[in-house]
Amino acid sequence: MAKEKYNLQEIEAQLEKEPTNPDLWLKKGMALADEKRYDECIIAFSTGLIYDPFHKDLRLQRGRKYTTLDDYRTATAELTLATRLAPENWDTWYYQGVALYLDGRYEQCIKAEKRAIQLTLEDGKGHLPSAVCWVWQANMKLGKPEEAAAILELVDENTPYGNNIDYLERMLLHKGLRDPEIFLDLSRLGELDRPELYYMTMCFGMYNYLYYRGEEDKAVAILKEIAAMDHHHETFVYKQTRQELAARGL
Repeated sequence: MAKEKYNLQEIEAQLEKEPTNPDLWLKKGMALADEKRYDECIIAFSTGLIYDPFHKDLRLQRGRKYTTLDDYRTATAELTLATRLAPENWDTWYYQGVALYLDGRYEQCIKAEKRAIQLTLEDGKGHLPSAVCWVWQANMKLGKPEEAAAILELVDENTPYGNNIDYLERMLLHKGLRDPEIFLDLSRLGELDRPELYYMTMCFGMYNYLYYRGEEDKAVAILKEIAAMDHHHETFVYKQTRQELAARGL
């Protein structure tokens, strides 16, 4: 599905006429997010919430951007409210789970992502690999490899992946269905719309693969490679990389 485009100048012109329209503040925030102006983006979402405090999309997007800014507690608070306002929306549970994981609350992460998994199994939109990946990672963090292995049973080579082929490839690696020697050769994946981000995400998958097999030196080398990349520093995988390096005093 193509990402919706927002024209900031057009939206601001509309806001001159309708300054209390929460949907326009949502669009302004999204336009600012596209320009990576995240602090301003949150202000726009917050302004919209003045006029509609229970606007489910404003709460969802505000929570997501607090995650971007590494404020995971505020993000979780916003996203928890979003799950109450839109309990059938996969995004609310998925992004709540990510914020919880990044805040080190792995048990709660698993609960949120399992709800996301339930919803995506019902709609079949290809979200499954990403939610499964977070459950796998959280279980591994908790020292529960059996539970991590069990969640992998939900995915195989025929699983719909939408825009999440990198997450699916990571899960197939952990299932033993991908050759680690060529895992980071993206040419085998064909045409990709976000090759740099895919590569970064799959590198982190290789980090997990090596780390949980006791190959610490090789795993840390992968982390350092990701950290040295000059793009996508706002992404979840980059945040995970920073956390893993910091835990090692690096």
